[in-house]
Amino acid sequence: MGLVRFRDVVSLVCLCAVALLALDGRVACENGPLQRFEPSALFAAVEADDAAQERQAEHDRELGRLHQAVADLQSRVEALQRENARLNKQPDLELDETVEQIKQVALQKQRASLRHEEPQESQPLADSPSDLEAPEETDEVSLTPDGYEENPVGNNNNINNNKDSDYHRDRDSAPVSRANVDGVADLDVENVLEEVSEQTEDDSSSDEIVGEDAGALAGLVVDRSEEERGESEPLVEAEDGEDEDDEEDEPVLVRPSELGFSVLENGKFELLPQVSNKLHKTFRVVNTKFISLFHAWEHAGWRHRYDPTAPVALYVTKPISKVPGSTGKMISQISKSSCIGGTKGAQLRCKVALANKHGCEYSALKLSPPQYNLREKVDCERFFKVAMAPENAEKLWIGKDGGSYHGKNIKIYKGLKYDIKKRYGRCTKDKKGSAGYIMMDYIANPQLIEGRKFDLRTYLLIASTKPFIVFYHKGFIRRSSKAYSGSSFSRAGHITNHKVQDNTEGHFWSFAQLGDYLTQEAHFPANFMDDHFRHYVKRATNFVFQAARMRLKRRPGAFMLFGLDWMIDADQNIHFLEANGNPTISDYPGTNLGPTIWNEMTELITAVHREPSSLGPDLTVASEYAYGGWEMVFNEAEEFQRGDVYNACADFGAV
Repeated sequence: MGLVRFRDVVSLVCLCAVALLALDGRVACENGPLQRFEPSALFAAVEADDAAQERQAEHDRELGRLHQAVADLQSRVEALQRENARLNKQPDLELDETVEQIKQVALQKQRASLRHEEPQESQPLADSPSDLEAPEETDEVSLTPDGYEENPVGNNNNINNNKDSDYHRDRDSAPVSRANVDGVADLDVENVLEEVSEQTEDDSSSDEIVGEDAGALAGLVVDRSEEERGESEPLVEAEDGEDEDDEEDEPVLVRPSELGFSVLENGKFELLPQVSNKLHKTFRVVNTKFISLFHAWEHAGWRHRYDPTAPVALYVTKPISKVPGSTGKMISQISKSSCIGGTKGAQLRCKVALANKHGCEYSALKLSPPQYNLREKVDCERFFKVAMAPENAEKLWIGKDGGSYHGKNIKIYKGLKYDIKKRYGRCTKDKKGSAGYIMMDYIANPQLIEGRKFDLRTYLLIASTKPFIVFYHKGFIRRSSKAYSGSSFSRAGHITNHKVQDNTEGHFWSFAQLGDYLTQEAHFPANFMDDHFRHYVKRATNFVFQAARMRLKRRPGAFMLFGLDWMIDADQNIHFLEANGNPTISDYPGTNLGPTIWNEMTELITAVHREPSSLGPDLTVASEYAYGGWEMVFNEAEEFQRGDVYNACADFGAV
C-alpha cells in the first residue's frame, strides 16, 4: 500500500529526477519512470532548430531586398518628376523655328500653285492692286427686300464653299510677283497661322458634340467676344449684381440654309445625306419644361467660322410630357434673363439701373408703386425714413419675399411692424436670402369688378436674340373670389393669383369683358382697354425688355415667353407689378385666348428664325406690325437703321 501510494504521488506531482549520465544516457521523464534517451534525437532537434533559423534569415534577407527595390523605384519616380518639371519650364519648340517651318510649307504651296497656272500673254503676272483688291467690309446692316442681310462673306446655301472667307479672298486676290515667290518677306504669316488653326478646328469637329458645347456651336456666327465669354450657361441665373459686358452685338438677319432630315424609329432626328450639309449627324430633342402645347426640336451641329448656319426648329402641337433621351438645352430659354423673369429683387435692381443710366429715378417714371428692396442699403434707409413718418403710421404696405412665386409669402402690413424693424432695421445685407425682401406701397384704391379686386396678365415674347425682336400680346383678367375690404386682410380678398384663389367660376375674364364693364359700370372712357391701356402697356413692356437687354445672352434659335402683371386703380392709373418667366401656358376658360394665341406664337417664332421675309416687308414698330394678336414693340434691326437710342426717362416724360 505504501509503495503504491508513493508511485501515485510521484505520477501526480510529476516529480522527475533528472540525471544525465554521459556513459549510459539515462534520463528521468515527467509522469513516468526513468527512460533511456538516445543522443541522435537531441542532434535531430538541434538540426531542425538550425534549419528554422536559416529559413527566418532568408525571409529577412528577401524582405530587405524588397524594401530596397521599393526605395529604388521611389528614387526613379522622383528623378522623373524632376526631369518633367525641368522640361515643362522650356517651350516645346522655339517660336522662330515654328514660324520658319510654316513659312517654308506655305512657300512650297505657293510655288506649286504657280506651276499649275497658265497666265495669258496679254496679262502680266501681277495685276494692279486696285483690280484685285477685296471689297471692304462695312459695319452697316444692309437688308434686302426679302428682309435678309446681304452677307459679304458669301452664299450661305453652299456652306462648303470657303473661298468667300476673309482669308481665302485675301489670298486668292493677292498680287503675284517674283518677290512673293522667291522670298518670304511679303508672306502673310498671320493668315497662314489662322488657316492652320482653322484646319485644326475642322479636324476636331468630327467628334461627338453633346450638351452645352453643341448648343454653343449650333447656328449663326457669334462674334469673338461672345465666344471668349463662352456659351456654357447654367439655367440657374448668376448672382444678381454681377458685372455684365454691356457691348451689344450688331443686329443681323441671316438667311437660313435648307436642311433635310427624317425621323428614326427611336424618335430621334437624323440629317439626310446631302453634300451641302456640313453638320453633325445627331439632333437633340429639346423638352420645353413639360409645356403641353408644344415642344421644340433643335439640331446639334457645328459651324465653320465663315459659314453661318441658322438654327432649325420644329414645333409640334400634340401634347408630349416627356421625351426619352432628351439631353439638350431647351431653346425656349434665354440665359441671363433674371432682370425680367428672375427674383423680385433682381427685377427692381435692373429697372432702377436703367432709369439711373438715362438720368432719372425709377420712381419718377411712375410705372410701379414706390417699392424698396430691404436688402439694398439705400433702399432700406429710404423705406424706414418714409415708414417712420408720423403721417404713415397707419399706411398699408405689401411685403414680398424676393425669391417667391405664385403669390406665396406675401403679407399685408399696416404701419411699421416690429418684425420688419427687428430684421431689417440696421439696413445691412440680409444673410438669410440673397433675393432680399421687397416692401411696396399698397394700392389702397384699386378699381374693383363687382366689389372684387383684380389684376391683368399680358405677355412679352422675345422671339429672337439676333437681332432682338420683341412682341406684346394681351392676356386675361384674374378676379379674386372674395370681396375686397381695406380693413380686412384676407389673402383671397387681396391676392388675385389663381394659386391662391379657389377655382370658382368667373375667376378669369377677357379683356373685352373688362373693357365693357369699366365703361358701363365704372364710367371709364370708351375703348379704355383698346386705346389707353394697350398703348401704355406696350411702351412699358418695351421698358421691361430694355432693362434686361444688356444682360440677355444672345443665342441662335433662342426665344422666351414672359408673363407681365398689372393693376388699374380707381383713378384710371395703370401700375406694373412684376414679370414672371416661363408662365403657365393654358386655355384659360372664358378668355378666348387658347389655343389661337399659342398656335400664332409658334408660327411667329418659326417664321422669324427660318423665313422672316414671309412676315411681310414692314416688320417694324413704326408700321405697327402685328402677327395675329402679337404686336411688335421692338426690332433691333429697325433701331440700328433708324439710329434711334432708347431713353426711358424721355419715353415716360421724366426728364
